[in-house]
Amino acid sequence: STLALRICILLIAGLGIGPFIQLSLIAGQAAVKPEDMATATAVLTFFRSTGSVFGMAVMQTIMSANLRHRLHPLQEQYKDDGRITLDALDNPSVIYQPDVPAGLRDSIIDAYMHSLHLVFIAMIPFGALMFLSTLSLKHIALARRLQPVLAE
Repeated sequence: STLALRICILLIAGLGIGPFIQLSLIAGQAAVKPEDMATATAVLTFFRSTGSVFGMAVMQTIMSANLRHRLHPLQEQYKDDGRITLDALDNPSVIYQPDVPAGLRDSIIDAYMHSLHLVFIAMIPFGALMFLSTLSLKHIALARRLQPVLAE
């Protein structure tokens, strides 16, 4: 894909994810008493960070396992250039060195693309679960003005 297309796709993703971060925080704060807002904010941020870390680890594991599975036959096929296949696991840019055969380069790119495609497929059930979990949310009107909490 062209650089312009990649930028457009990332821009669309950013515009979709960016507002969600703020909106989920506002929704969480609206659901608690004013004196519990700091705690709610901390808990929401903690779970968002924890979910990101574990989600990234699981998806990286899926991609790495699939990539190793796809690159293994290439080591057999390109015995003289097998080291390039191993190096491509840690640093994909090695495939652009001038001594890499074009067929091997294309095969490694194909392996990366199929492995990344599997990651996106693996995310579909999580997206569906997130959508389904929003169906049970009730509407809470936001306060127009925060009322001061009186000391008891």
